[in-house]
Amino acid sequence: MGLFAVIVVAAAGNSGYNGSNTINYPARYEDLAIAVGAFDSNVNPAPFSSGGPEIDFAAPGVGLYGAWLNKGFASLNGTSMSDPHVAGIIDLLIQRYNLPLNQKAIEQALKQYAKDIFTPGFDVRTGDGTFILSDVDTPPPPQVEQYVELFFPFVNAWPLLLADTGQITITLPFKDSDNLESLWANTMSLI
Repeated sequence: MGLFAVIVVAAAGNSGYNGSNTINYPARYEDLAIAVGAFDSNVNPAPFSSGGPEIDFAAPGVGLYGAWLNKGFASLNGTSMSDPHVAGIIDLLIQRYNLPLNQKAIEQALKQYAKDIFTPGFDVRTGDGTFILSDVDTPPPPQVEQYVELFFPFVNAWPLLLADTGQITITLPFKDSDNLESLWANTMSLI
């Protein structure tokens, strides 16, 4: 069985922003999810869109026509309408540029294509901005660092160190026959 990469794109939430962090989980997990807020047709943050330091990007989220109950359609508002836009951009980037399938590389690529839309630079309402499809769909490809991600299903934690030397050190915690915690470490060359 092969391993599969999962890139988590999460709606920031619809709690509004009052100056304090209102981003909901799972979007609030800064290193595990790409948090997406919503903006309106005037490219202003939607009043209902949650905000905070974990917000990464924003996308349209007001008055979007979508599937509804009983095979119907409705005009919908919410950050749940926004995150599919960013997921689609990620899919396009992965397919077009053969990006590594890990969260850090994807976020790094997204930041290269993001267009600032609210206050200059990063802000707690729209993060690093939004995307113009024609900018993402044309060269040059994003420049991303290569990250190594490993999964060991039989351990609870595994610190990983990748040095500039092309070597990787894997450290695994375990308990010995006396139930004492120990560490196993192995360094191997990637070249």
